[in-house]
Parts: sequence; structure tokens; C-alpha cells
Amino acid sequence: MNRIKILREENEVKQEELSKVLNISQTNVSKYETGKILLREDQIINLCKFFNVSADYLLGLSSIKDSTNTEKELFDLLGIDKQKYANLSLKSQEQIKKFIEFVEEQDNE
Repeated sequence: MNRIKILREENEVKQEELSKVLNISQTNVSKYETGKILLREDQIINLCKFFNVSADYLLGLSSIKDSTNTEKELFDLLGIDKQKYANLSLKSQEQIKKFIEFVEEQDNE
């Protein structure tokens, strides 16, 4: 399912209402949701503002909705206590970053 439709349904917004936000027809909202036509840059920006999500989330490039909460959600996803991480030395924080890079490399092999 398309992220536009997911966001619209989560926020209980009808296609007609979203069409007014984007200044397009309700038919085009349906076509965006089914992937029959692509969003323009200004429409992406308007949708991100309307639903308070990042463009990466809207376009399916990230599972993190709100770019302002990215750091918190990242710590949550990794199961790391943010305060404990903040209390670590810079050297220890760097070691954690290197370990994550190592795991990513192993996963890509």
C-alpha cells in the first residue's frame, strides 16, 4: 500500500480533503495512491507538511516518519538508551558507530 494512502487513512482524511490541500482533483489523489502518476516536488512538500512526515518516509526511503524525531527513533530501533549513550566518552561513541558500520558491511556481503 502506498504511503500517501496509509497516512491519509491513519489521519482519517478523505481523498476529497487531500485533493484540496494539493489543489488537484480527487481522481488524481487516487492515481497518486495507486502509483499511476508521480508527485511533483511541490506536492511532496505540501504532503510532508500536511502529515508532518519527512520526504524520505513519504517516498518509502525510511521507516521513520518525523524527521525531527529521527535521533530518538534511531536509538529506539537500535535498543540503545539515549542518556547512557550521551554519557559515554567520545571514544566509546565512536566505537559504537564503527561497530554499526561493521555490522552493515557484514549484512551486505
